[in-house]
Amino acid sequence: MGTAMKVAIIGYGRIGRIHAAAVRAEPDLERLAICDPAVATPEAGVIATGTAVYGDADTMLAALRPDVVH
Repeated sequence: MGTAMKVAIIGYGRIGRIHAAAVRAEPDLERLAICDPAVATPEAGVIATGTAVYGDADTMLAALRPDVVH
């Protein structure tokens, strides 16, 4: 196996949660962060998602440079 593909998810509603679960279940993918203003406070984001949360997609993409965005 090679290096895991880095994945970012925009939106953490019903579909975003499904995408996050699929990424978590796939060993060749690394979930980097989620972008959703509704869970963008550091405490709420980490508690709710177990990963970094951004409130702004441009900031997240510039900081993390993911391979894939859902």
